[in-house]
Order: sequence, then C-alpha cells, then structure tokens
Amino acid sequence: MAGVREDEGNVAPVEARMSSEQLENFEELARRAVACKHWRWMPGMLLVTKADNRFRLVELDFDAQDRWEWKGQYSTPVPDLRDPATLGCLLALVREAHGDPEIVVSKYEYSDGWTIGTQLEWEGIHSLWGSDGAIWGWSEAEVLVKALEAAP
Repeated sequence: MAGVREDEGNVAPVEARMSSEQLENFEELARRAVACKHWRWMPGMLLVTKADNRFRLVELDFDAQDRWEWKGQYSTPVPDLRDPATLGCLLALVREAHGDPEIVVSKYEYSDGWTIGTQLEWEGIHSLWGSDGAIWGWSEAEVLVKALEAAP
C-alpha cells in the first residue's frame, strides 16, 4: 500500500516490562489521541492494528478534505504510543495545538510520574495549566494525550 510499509515489529523495549493492563491502557490512550480535534497522522508514526500488524507511515496521500485515511486490509489502526518516533510526532502535535514550540515532557520531580509544560532553564518545568490544573500521568504517552485533549 502506498505510503505505508510493514515494520519489522520493533517497538520500544519498555513493552517487555509492561503488564497486559498497561498495554491495554496504551491502546485506550491511542484511541483518545486519534479522537482529538488536533489529531492528524504524521510520517514516521508506527501504526498498529487489532491483529497486531505494525506499519510505519512513510508518506501521506490525502483525501478531498485534506485528511489521511487508512485503506488497508487490516482493521483501522491506532498509533503505537510505545514507539519513540510516534511519541515525537505526538509532542509535535501538542506543541502545534497549543501554539508553543517550547513545550517539554519531563519526569515529575516528586513522584514516578510525568509532567508537561514549558521549560525555563532557571526555573524548571512550568505547567501549561498552572499549579491547580497541572497535567501529569504515569507515562510520557499519557501526559501527551492529556495535553492534546486539553488544547483549545
């Protein structure tokens, strides 16, 4: 299929340490990301189908409404949020949606979780939504999806 090539099945090494519940959480996060108004597929993303077929998106062919549509023989894919390149694309979407190229994701200093915000070298990470509305989560993917959902 034009624009997509079957991947070797390589995903981030973290997969080996994940429970089935955590893997299901990543699939749910992926579905939430795709449902966001600021979502779009980008070259470099790793797609995964329900049958666990993986495809790397290498180019895009757009429809009449300027959207990319899956026309493969497998079930409709979701982005593989365990894949580093896909996470990088998701970060780019978050930056674009919030109009802020300085948004960063970082391990939260007071727990095992992650946070997202703008980094000021002398002051650390500043939440995008202030101290009361800080976005944090247990994975980098989770905070990126929450930030995309929160974009105006």
